[in-house]
Amino acid sequence: MKNFKKIMFGIVLSLTFLACSDEEPSLEVLNIKNLKNDSRLKSYIEENQKFINNISDIKTVNKLLKKENLNNQELEKLSIAIGFGSLEAYLKHYNNQTDILISLENEYKLSTYSKEDFKNILLDNGYYGIAKSDDCSESCTRTARNCIIGAAAGATIGHVACLSADVTVIVGVICHAAVAVLQVVVQDECLNQQVQCYNACNSQ
Repeated sequence: MKNFKKIMFGIVLSLTFLACSDEEPSLEVLNIKNLKNDSRLKSYIEENQKFINNISDIKTVNKLLKKENLNNQELEKLSIAIGFGSLEAYLKHYNNQTDILISLENEYKLSTYSKEDFKNILLDNGYYGIAKSDDCSESCTRTARNCIIGAAAGATIGHVACLSADVTVIVGVICHAAVAVLQVVVQDECLNQQVQCYNACNSQ
């Protein structure tokens, strides 16, 4: 579990500090155009978004993730808290998504991609930004959307990092669940900042 904690620490950093930051695209990536159009990636993004949208009990998830080890009953509770009907259902999702991610890593070396690369990929696969505008409220919306895209890009990096934990199914299951919950938390903060921005606009 010590290695898992090191992985999670790196994931937390990628989500919290990279969500709203800018970064130059990596020059080493030669297959990014092919990756954007890869049906496996599109499927992965769609399923991952469903996963994020269905998380129902972050409080329970956080409580369980603080434990050193989880027994089968606790894994069942974790699965239900993140929106699955059972551990079996979550394992099916986990296995499908992990297989896709491993195949993409083997072909495209996802672990070498920058956050900016993933942001561009996500924009081309359903996430969207808002054009720059001088209007205060539109600027708030654009900033929030970019922040959310940044959170999703950071989460993608996190899921790739979890591959090193997938040597054991249980640790892998916990790792991917933690990444998903962190993404939700960061996205909520993006929206909270959007509300504060709107309030500042209206007070001008």
